[in-house]
Amino acid sequence: MHTLLIVAVVVLALLVLLLGFNVSLQRNKNKTGISPGTDPTSPLMKAVRAHANASEYVPLIIGLFITTGFVYQGRDLGLFATSLIVALVLARFIHAAGMLTCQTLEKSDPLRFIGALLTYIAGIVLCGLLLAKAF
Repeated sequence: MHTLLIVAVVVLALLVLLLGFNVSLQRNKNKTGISPGTDPTSPLMKAVRAHANASEYVPLIIGLFITTGFVYQGRDLGLFATSLIVALVLARFIHAAGMLTCQTLEKSDPLRFIGALLTYIAGIVLCGLLLAKAF
């Protein structure tokens, strides 16, 4: 497996774990049980949503990275595939930062928007690249 793919998987797994730890810290800080409430400006609600969103996308991205490892086994990833992998990792960090630092979850935030858009574009392009390599 390519070193870049291993590092990317580990970094994304750490992102999910750290976002989950942040939820625990926020729950403890706010003396809150399971429910984060409904306040879209609450640090706990932001932490829960950031963790949930990462938990939704990161497994899919890791699956794409594992598939990329199989497709490129014994070959160089090349600049294009490498750029897509780096873009996906950065996108998830940008999105998480936007979720945690926005004023409210009810309004658009530039970091959330950029992170989501970059996730969609890089993810779709990586899927296309892998499909092209399959045929």
